[in-house]
Amino acid sequence: MPDAKSRNTKRDTQMSFDLSSDVYKQVIGCQLNMSDRDQQKLNKDLQLNFLDIFGEPDPQYHSIACVWTMSYRIFELTRVYCYKLLTLLLSLPVAFIAGLIFAVFSFLRIWVLQPILVIVRVLLKQLLDVWPMFLIYIVRPLFYSVGAVFSTVRLHRSDGPIIKEIWETV
Repeated sequence: MPDAKSRNTKRDTQMSFDLSSDVYKQVIGCQLNMSDRDQQKLNKDLQLNFLDIFGEPDPQYHSIACVWTMSYRIFELTRVYCYKLLTLLLSLPVAFIAGLIFAVFSFLRIWVLQPILVIVRVLLKQLLDVWPMFLIYIVRPLFYSVGAVFSTVRLHRSDGPIIKEIWETV
């Protein structure tokens, strides 16, 4: 049995769920930009402001001023606070499900798809080595034989004159 002093006392973070590892520290210690939460501009087409959706083009279609301003306030407050309520209730479960889905896709890519692609690549390499020999030694003689068999076939019309071949006139 190895001596306790000879063993490496530093924990191997690759082999455990050590929350003090660098990966966890990067995730937990990550400073998010709280003012610009769409730095990649993923939702630039998502316009949800009142004036981007509603507009009264002509003075004859203008509503009463208090209706217009109250509609604006109700719309904006409903939009903002319903969004905050929905994110409060659903963002954590949705983030968990999205993380789970991406983890499953990553797992399938690394442990299923990539080995299958390597196997297919190896098999295709073997097939590419054998394919020219298959064509030369099997397919070519087969087609030469079929061509030789059908080279003596003649077609003629039954109501027309029979034309003799050159070698039949000798």
